[in-house]
Amino acid sequence: MEIINIKEAPTSPNPHNVVMTPLHTSEKVVLAHLVLKPGDEIPPHSAPFEAIFCCLEGVGQATIGTEVKEVPASTIVKCPPNIDHGWANKSDNDLKLMVVKIS
Repeated sequence: MEIINIKEAPTSPNPHNVVMTPLHTSEKVVLAHLVLKPGDEIPPHSAPFEAIFCCLEGVGQATIGTEVKEVPASTIVKCPPNIDHGWANKSDNDLKLMVVKIS
C-alpha cells in the first residue's frame, strides 16, 4: 500500500505558475493536486487527454470550450480531450483542485 500525504508531497514546476503536487503518474492516468492562490489563473489551453477536475476547496471559475461557470467546492467538472480549458481564482481564498488526466 502506498499512502501519500498531499501536504508533505513535493510540488512540481508547471507552465501555469500554480502550486501543483503530482500524486500519481502512469501510462494512462495522472493525478495531481492544484492550488490557485487569489488572482491566479490557468489560461485556456488544450491537451490530448480527458481531464476531470474536482473542486475541493474554494470557488473557481472554470472555462471549458466557450462555457465559463463558477464552480464551488464539492463539484466535478469534466473536460473532453482537445478542448480548451482553464481556471481562474477570482476570490480572496485559495482554490484547491484535484485533477485526473486520462489518456
